Amino acid sequence: MGAVDRPEDWKSSAVYLAGLVKSIRAAGLLEAVLERVPPETRAVVDNPYGQRWHPWTHGAALATAVLELAGPRALEDITFVMARDSFGPILTPMLQVALTLMGMSPASVFSRVDQSIKPAIQGVTARFDATGPTSGAVSFEYPTVPAPFADTSWRGGLRFMFHLVGLEGRIGPCERLEGGRVLRYAVSWG
Repeated sequence: MGAVDRPEDWKSSAVYLAGLVKSIRAAGLLEAVLERVPPETRAVVDNPYGQRWHPWTHGAALATAVLELAGPRALEDITFVMARDSFGPILTPMLQVALTLMGMSPASVFSRVDQSIKPAIQGVTARFDATGPTSGAVSFEYPTVPAPFADTSWRGGLRFMFHLVGLEGRIGPCERLEGGRVLRYAVSWG
């Protein structure tokens, strides 16, 4: 992949980091998380809007600390709240057009998954492949193999996508492909 193989090309937005910190704080974990992250990540936590895009190492450090401290369900819940509160206001207007044209279905939202992640992350692509009228697979392709936190973090984001259409969905376990660079989740609803 050339230049994309550099981890610094995999970045998270200031909006993502600020929302993640806010969600970690709301869960009562921020002080304990900050004790586990490097000083440069603590500096970003203090001023996430100091730049528009940050190396992903900061989001990884925060999410990994949550995972280690509180477990996978807490990280999934935190990323769901972050997605809902930070990106709901950004994505809802964009997705309303698709939902109006294509119907109030998770497939309508998932078909826009690559566009939907752009305000949060650079250097990662996403796609949805329908496997039936009420099922499919969502895949996230990274330039390098992401740490284990990513498997759980995306579950919160996928829950948010179901939330957008007001449905409970089922999200299968993360399946790692392409040497671990691609995270794939079977999703179904109805």
